[in-house]
Amino acid sequence: MKIVSRFKICISIIFLLIAFLTPSLLRSQNSNINPSILTDASSNNFPPVNLLNQDGELLGFGPDLADAVGRAVGVEIRHVHSPHWNQVLQWLDSGEADLIHDAGYTKERETFLDYSEPILEMPEMIFVRPDQFD
Repeated sequence: MKIVSRFKICISIIFLLIAFLTPSLLRSQNSNINPSILTDASSNNFPPVNLLNQDGELLGFGPDLADAVGRAVGVEIRHVHSPHWNQVLQWLDSGEADLIHDAGYTKERETFLDYSEPILEMPEMIFVRPDQFD
């Protein structure tokens, strides 16, 4: 067997974003911004980080950890989720979301995301027979 790919996904919580946003939000005079609530966006089907229960409620240790950080900095976390990762990135880019709790690290994403220390590493391997090319 040949290892075709060893892919390391570091699931990171963007709590640095909370640390940078919270002071400016608390000072903000804009009436459209509620400084006591930050929006956490995530894709919804990545157990055990994220999963939707039968009622469509987002569960998993990602939202739980985001809530714990929110309590620690004195803000409420509102969760939004989408089955489409691109939608999650659009929410962050447009300001509809303040943080993502389930962003895997890539060099490309590092150009527009600030990462915390990884909370989870998930190596992935694909095994194939040496004579199989499809």
